[in-house]
Amino acid sequence: MAEASRPRAASPVPFIDRGALNELGRAPVEAPMGVTSSFRFSLVAAALLLACTTTTITSLPSGPAPTQTNLPEISADKLGGACSGFGTSPGDTAAFTTDTCPGEVCLVDTREGLELYCSADCSKVSCPAGYLCGDVDHGVQRACFKDPNAPPPEDGGKVDAEPQSPFDLKLPGYLAGASTQGSVAISDFKDPTAASRDLIVLVITGRWEPNTNHLLEDLDGTTLSRTALVFVVSEGAQSSVGATAADLSAWHTAHAKQIMVLDPLLAKLGPALGTFEALPSFVAYDARTLKEVGRDLGYPGLTEFKATLDKWRAAAKK
Repeated sequence: MAEASRPRAASPVPFIDRGALNELGRAPVEAPMGVTSSFRFSLVAAALLLACTTTTITSLPSGPAPTQTNLPEISADKLGGACSGFGTSPGDTAAFTTDTCPGEVCLVDTREGLELYCSADCSKVSCPAGYLCGDVDHGVQRACFKDPNAPPPEDGGKVDAEPQSPFDLKLPGYLAGASTQGSVAISDFKDPTAASRDLIVLVITGRWEPNTNHLLEDLDGTTLSRTALVFVVSEGAQSSVGATAADLSAWHTAHAKQIMVLDPLLAKLGPALGTFEALPSFVAYDARTLKEVGRDLGYPGLTEFKATLDKWRAAAKK
């Protein structure tokens, strides 16, 4: 069982024998010449203080110390699983209650990169081996953090391998016209024979970003032919703050015709896509091969955007 810290036990309570106290009170105190009787009383008080500070009891009250060891331990297999739909500012930690995790907490740790995993409230349960109970910056006040110094698990550290291709990563999202959230991968829109589409275009953006909202409003009144436009919601209602499931749901409710997926601060797709100077940013792929055919940033208007799509479409057909 691991824990971040253990409270210090209370200091032993000092005592002085009652009989010794009585004798001390009756014993005459000889004061040096010129010292008043009030000072004699002060000498008695000083003797009492000295006795109290040098005499201690030899046993503590029975009963366990109020540490995390008194809490029921949560099973390790209930922690560490994947969770999504939450975010926080870079360098912070945040813990959110959710019914998608066995321990009912999703922990977001952005102190070194971005980690999201299932955790538990360690003011209610004890963290198992491999985890440390620690303070959280936002949300649930204390949660089980992965112990960076924990030994490898008994299975030799094996983990389920994620798909090597970012196109196969399943992200929480909505298909066009869908009313319920599901899991969406970029490869879901691949069309090897170009029967229905030529392009897959990712729109890397945030809910706060005004140009993307203009694009969405324009698209509500039109249809892009032979193109799968996938909005990757990276940031939420504020710049540089990871998007949440609530951001995704609210945005798709307002623009239900569009395909939207959630990837807070590009934690999943970022390593493959790289960094972007501004939002919105666009990455276009040949729908047949998933080969990248172009990039752009900013939204100048629907007419110019359609012209850019035609340029990418021509590049895909070469």
